[in-house]
Amino acid sequence: MFRLPCLWGWWIATALVCGRVAHAHVTARAESPVDAGSYVKYDFRLPHGCGNQATNRLEITLPQGIMSATPQSVSGWDVNVETRELSSQEQYVSHGNVITTAPAKIIYDAVTQDDHLESDQYLDFGVVMRFSCSITDGELATLWNERPTLWFPSVQQCVEGGVYEWVGVGTTDETWALLQPHPAPYVHVHSWESCLSGEPGSFTFAGERLDASMQSRTGGVIDEDYVQEQIERVFESLNSKIEALEEQVAQCSCS
Repeated sequence: MFRLPCLWGWWIATALVCGRVAHAHVTARAESPVDAGSYVKYDFRLPHGCGNQATNRLEITLPQGIMSATPQSVSGWDVNVETRELSSQEQYVSHGNVITTAPAKIIYDAVTQDDHLESDQYLDFGVVMRFSCSITDGELATLWNERPTLWFPSVQQCVEGGVYEWVGVGTTDETWALLQPHPAPYVHVHSWESCLSGEPGSFTFAGERLDASMQSRTGGVIDEDYVQEQIERVFESLNSKIEALEEQVAQCSCS
């Protein structure tokens, strides 16, 4: 008996699994490696809308440890930076002034309907950030895959009420693309030489004091071995899902 429907069912199920992992995500792309204690420009890329809905708002939450954030002016979009109060231990002096606040969230809003980001287009939102030598965030600063990592949970809102919550945070060795509900943009702290050269001459990350020896674990902007490892993790997860689907399809009875 020819079981074409079952064969189609297998391909459809496989395509759904692969499509879920291949789905474009909000990402953060750096012009240079992150050196704690210095300034780095990042582009947060919004790759698509919510299904067929155009995007009209993007909220980016910043981890504690970002001392300043200067958002890029994007034509047709208003931008607002919300701040948080710094504790007495976090306050610092810049150009002779005591700084008592730090950026907490960046919000972009499309000004008019013509400025909405259509679902088949992408847009980059640039932000210049200064990274502290003491990153104290207990939730958004993690040693993910043994690499100091800062997470930027982002919420994408669309015109008909559609929402994508790019807020999944990795804490151990999870695969980024599989973080739930959708993976948050992140950056790796590649070095902290600027912190080690000053007083008290240390870099504190999520409560852990890191020395110069750990910098060798962070690699460069592109760590090919690390990328390959993540690709293999994704395929391992896909293979296990496909095997489970094949077992289900094998049990189905089609005429």
